[in-house]
Amino acid sequence: MIAIICTDNHYGILFNNRRLSHDRVLSQWIVDHTHNKPLWMREYSRELFDGIDGAINIKVSEDYLDKAANGEYCFVEDGNLALYEDRLEAILLCKWNRDYPSDTKLPKSLYGEDWSVSVIDEFRGNSHDKITIEKWCK
Repeated sequence: MIAIICTDNHYGILFNNRRLSHDRVLSQWIVDHTHNKPLWMREYSRELFDGIDGAINIKVSEDYLDKAANGEYCFVEDGNLALYEDRLEAILLCKWNRDYPSDTKLPKSLYGEDWSVSVIDEFRGNSHDKITIEKWCK
């Protein structure tokens, strides 16, 4: 599976069980980038893709991390991804390039020395001056 995760500058992903931010330009980028492959997520995340052109292969399930097959994408906002590390083929890390208060961070094991990183895109969002997309591979 290929995880898509949004973080702040300090790998924060949640504050008080809520997402740190969102951006419609990023949602469109995700749909365009997944090239009609299944994009798995929880119901909580589904609203971010309402009204996004081409968002036809979204699969919603509370156990989406269990259901995603090899080569399929998972938009992860709050799942315990460390439990699925052995199934991860890659991570697309969407960086807000901002500092937000957060109390849940991306597990350190998911961005350690075993991963290689490359920047694959940078663009202006509708509410962020710069969003950076990094691809992390084992």
